[in-house]
Amino acid sequence: MASQAEDQLPIAELCKLAGIESVDDDIAPAQVLTRLVKEERFQEALRFLVNTLEAGAAVRWAYDCLSHLDRPAAQGARQTALQAAQSWIAAPDETKRRAAKEASDKAGLDTPEGVLAMAVFFSGGSVAPETAPEVPAPARACHKLSAGAVLLAVVSDHLESASQRFQEAIQRGVQLESMRHKS
Repeated sequence: MASQAEDQLPIAELCKLAGIESVDDDIAPAQVLTRLVKEERFQEALRFLVNTLEAGAAVRWAYDCLSHLDRPAAQGARQTALQAAQSWIAAPDETKRRAAKEASDKAGLDTPEGVLAMAVFFSGGSVAPETAPEVPAPARACHKLSAGAVLLAVVSDHLESASQRFQEAIQRGVQLESMRHKS
């Protein structure tokens, strides 16, 4: 995980965003995440982890989870939303960001893929229609939606293995964060 000097939010803010009790400033984010996982506070761990990531990395993490967790393959509008997110990840631009919004609208916010595509839309740029004055996305909306997509993917199928899938999703995020700081 990033050190605070590398654009990391202060630990108190990370705790607040995750909905957990604050910790001392000298405690590293990795220690907090490890404790949350050990205590099986997986939803809080997801919210904590996603806020250690930059917006684009949050979307990549959610996409990685949706693509690799043991769950039924997306089909139809859900597959289109997943592909829209993948296309934006490969080469982010405004046209792909807006296409992800359209794909999300068709897939629905009751699906992990629809929520992921909406996270792409809220990753930057204006959320107003193209012809309207610019309206910035609410702060951390991309992060909340990315975590929401992962949460839905974890609990929507095979609930009996949710604990294992939460841990896998968290591990994927930790690996993504550590790779980001090696480059």
